[in-house]
Amino acid sequence: MLDRSLLAPHAVAQWAQKTPDAPVLVHVDGDRLSYAELHADSQLWATCLRRLGVEAGSHVATLLPNIFDAHRTMLALGWLRAVEVPLNVAYVGEILRHALTLSEATTLVTTKALLPQVNEVAGELPLLRTILLVDGSAPAEGQLTLVSLPAELAATTPESDFEGPDVTDVSTLMFTSGTTGPSKAVITPWGLTYQMWSWVPDDMLEAGEALFSAMSLVHNSGRSGFSYVVSRGACLVTRDKFSATSVWDDVRRFGCVALALVGPLT
Repeated sequence: MLDRSLLAPHAVAQWAQKTPDAPVLVHVDGDRLSYAELHADSQLWATCLRRLGVEAGSHVATLLPNIFDAHRTMLALGWLRAVEVPLNVAYVGEILRHALTLSEATTLVTTKALLPQVNEVAGELPLLRTILLVDGSAPAEGQLTLVSLPAELAATTPESDFEGPDVTDVSTLMFTSGTTGPSKAVITPWGLTYQMWSWVPDDMLEAGEALFSAMSLVHNSGRSGFSYVVSRGACLVTRDKFSATSVWDDVRRFGCVALALVGPLT
């Protein structure tokens, strides 16, 4: 059986004790988080989400770009043993309605910029009740409750009594591309989230070394890649979207020893 200490929330917690100041997330535009900072954020977010009604088994959709808040949310939901439903930010109209309905999501974490596409289908989402905005407040529309996550976080005292995920716990409902019909929600346990990168050599990354990857957390390649990095106490260097013209400059500038690409790009 896979050791649960390799799962992302537990791994971040362990390296936050071993190498608290080591970088775990670095954005090419300058933002960075250490292991201690990311672990503290994940515990604060988990406490806040629990206070807002998220619990083990809750289905929480995330409609987030490739930003650090996506990693914070992933870890926080993991601590709570909730089920994340990561959605592509390009989803609009029927595909967004379908995903939110099929997944039975009751809470959505998103940004103010992406709120209009949610509002377009809000009247057809019988189970969705609460939208948490990671970047502040916005006027409420319809039956949905809009919550400013920064305001709630500021009023939260972090707790640390979280059991965290086991290998067989469901991590996500991961939507397929929909090439053969409406997208299907694939039940993905935490063990699979980690094992998706099991083919990568164990010695590819040492503690403190950096991997460059712009793969999104809406795909298992991005989620599993992040899990691989934190299981080794390494650092993930990323950007909002992959750029073929900048990738080698990014790799050299941040001293990355490995680069994650999709097959056709090689």
